[in-house]
Order: sequence, then C-alpha cells, then structure tokens
Amino acid sequence: MREPGAFTFLYPPGHRIPFIAADDIGAIAAAVFAAPDAFAGQTLELGGDVLTGEEVAAALGRATGRPLAYATVPAEALRQNPLIERVVEVAIKLRVDVDIPSLRAIHPGLKTLAAWLDAGGAARIPVTSR
Repeated sequence: MREPGAFTFLYPPGHRIPFIAADDIGAIAAAVFAAPDAFAGQTLELGGDVLTGEEVAAALGRATGRPLAYATVPAEALRQNPLIERVVEVAIKLRVDVDIPSLRAIHPGLKTLAAWLDAGGAARIPVTSR
C-alpha cells in the first residue's frame, strides 16, 4: 500500500533505525575475514547512519528533487500478515546501538545515507509519477 508522494516504511514517526549501504556491509565483512583474530568474540551492529523515517524521506526527496512525506504502513495492512506484524512489533521495541565511529575505524569509507545518495545511490531509486 503506497501513498503518493510519500516514503512509506514500517516504523512509527520518530523511530530511529540504522541504515547501511550494501557495499559497506561487504567492506566490513572483508575486514573481519582479513583479520579474524581481531574480531573474535565481537558482535558488530552495522549502520552508516541512524535515522528516522522522516529524515530518510527528506534525504530521498532532496536526492530525487521530489519532496516526500513520511508515511507508516497502516496497522490494518500489517495485520494481514501476522509474521510481518510481529517482526515490526519486535523491531520497534529493539534498540540497536550502532557505534559508527568504531565502524568507520574498520572501514573509513563508511557512508551516510546522504553520501550514498550522492555517490550514485539516488540513480537507483525508482521515481514514479503516482
């Protein structure tokens, strides 16, 4: 269910979630595989940015030149798939603490959403007239 002129996502307004570019996941994984002893026993929470849906909508709007509002997937739509509804409930309660400075020490090229968009990510975003 899409709302025209909106970035529609699963989380309520104001909820902060980590975002990371797929290339950055690969670079961090490569660093871990290259030095397994240095990372033994560690859990790395990944993210290049921790943003709200509203912040993501604003960044996507700037990148595409089309202002976007933020919309949450309606509860009625989530109820149609109990598994997805439960995943969203758990994810909202879960707080992921991403240590971006530590990740940047592992991978200095770690991108924010804005940097990813500027580096060609914006071209990957389908823009519809709906």
